[in-house]
Amino acid sequence: MGLRGFVLAMLLALAATPPAYAQRAADDVFAVRGVDVDRAAGTAALARDQAVADGQRVAWRRLVERLVPVAQRGDLPALPANRVAELVDSFEIESERGTGTRWIGRVAYRFQPERVRALLRARQVAYAETRARAILVVPVMIEDGVPKLWEDENLWKRAWIGLGPDDGLQPRRVPEGTLEDIATLDAAQADAGDRAALRRLAEVYQAQGAIIARARIDTVEGQTLIVVGFERIGARAEDARWQVVEPVRPRETPETVFRRLAQQAALGIEERWKAEVLVGGTAGAGGTLRATIQAEDVRDWVAVRARLADVAAVRRIDVLAMGRGGLLVDIDYDGAVETLRTAMAQRDLTLSAAGDTWRLAIAGQAAPARAR
Repeated sequence: MGLRGFVLAMLLALAATPPAYAQRAADDVFAVRGVDVDRAAGTAALARDQAVADGQRVAWRRLVERLVPVAQRGDLPALPANRVAELVDSFEIESERGTGTRWIGRVAYRFQPERVRALLRARQVAYAETRARAILVVPVMIEDGVPKLWEDENLWKRAWIGLGPDDGLQPRRVPEGTLEDIATLDAAQADAGDRAALRRLAEVYQAQGAIIARARIDTVEGQTLIVVGFERIGARAEDARWQVVEPVRPRETPETVFRRLAQQAALGIEERWKAEVLVGGTAGAGGTLRATIQAEDVRDWVAVRARLADVAAVRRIDVLAMGRGGLLVDIDYDGAVETLRTAMAQRDLTLSAAGDTWRLAIAGQAAPARAR
């Protein structure tokens, strides 16, 4: 294929793929499923309508909890029912049953991304909408200096397994302790942060990396404490360490205290991820950067473009030049550059500085040649 044919093929690929870069990611992040409703009224039809309206407010609260960090929620006053209804794009009845004038159902709602973003920006509320790849939480219990992982008496592990599914931007997995799990990673390896073993176990659970959560019981001046050290490794974000110390409350059983701590820790992991991918508010106004994209043929460009379509921080891409070495593009984005890089990494894209411009490639590819 000559250069003219290559350029023509590229133009056809540009025309054949959708320009709404963040639409697929938004479709998922701005959808709230499994909202349970129960309403009685004069008729079954009226009860259904009122129940669906009730569910909109519940779904909006869950969406705010998903997108907005705890510290920012106070800047977002409660919305009246009619204002919430204006933000809803559609709803779907997932299940329903009625008894006379009572309607009980489960409803899924999808909110309009641009209207939600506009509302949050108008209130100067920072928010996140980049969903991370799933991460594996490995709960290690330290007793008398000895790490425990798969034992039945590991209440810390049982507490994490008991949390059930999550609805946030940082999906998590907890190993079940199958024979394969036990053969892949033992307690000593987990406690030592053995990257190779952790990576193998993460692959079993289709997770991008692992968070080791080491819990131990301590006593300070007569007060019983639970000390939990967290270590995130192997994720498509920087490694991180942090610690939480929580006193055991009066009359708490071991089961209840570990369950409470697991709930708090799960929220903490979610909040840490939001902090890394915040946009809007004081998180950075965004901007435009110029980048070269390696594309030896049309398939390379289509592959990059498809991944960019799942990066919520990307608002627009303008192609400035194209040739056999690739493309030169301007990328309009929300938030800070580091936020954009972190969000792209979740879609296996690397963004690296290259002089006055940037280089964008699928992770693992060789450095791209400059477009010509």
